[in-house]
Amino acid sequence: MQHFKVIDGFPEFDYIVGVPEDDFKVGRIGEKLAVDGVSTCLVVTLWDPTKKVRENSGALAHIQGLPDSPEKLKPHQVIDTLLEELHITGRTDLSHLESTLSGEGRVFIERFKKAPVVRDRLQAYGIRIIGEDLDIIRGGRLAFLDCGTGEVEVYRA
Repeated sequence: MQHFKVIDGFPEFDYIVGVPEDDFKVGRIGEKLAVDGVSTCLVVTLWDPTKKVRENSGALAHIQGLPDSPEKLKPHQVIDTLLEELHITGRTDLSHLESTLSGEGRVFIERFKKAPVVRDRLQAYGIRIIGEDLDIIRGGRLAFLDCGTGEVEVYRA
């Protein structure tokens, strides 16, 4: 079962795989994916608890959703991209997957928010959203996904 934590302050961490803006990474058990400086971007995590040790079990996307952003990372397409990268295609039951949404803390106009589109795509696939941190905040966020445990930690810096 994935855990979702929102923590005020800065994290202590050792080895991570950084994910830049308008990009995504997939990871195996033992890897931790991370993004920092999240203010207007949206961070989406997807975790598959059924994956084995040598398989990619988690994915993290750091999306801006701008007109010049890659098509595969636009809000309406990002979930399909992550499912494909985790080799989860053609299945009809995706209810075992877990996801989180965080960020957009500096997006003040509703029509510019990406989370509602991504949330709709997750719900259409039957993927559970186990946590969200989409509140307006002064600073930025750092987000971490442990691909072995599915634990997501969002730090409000």
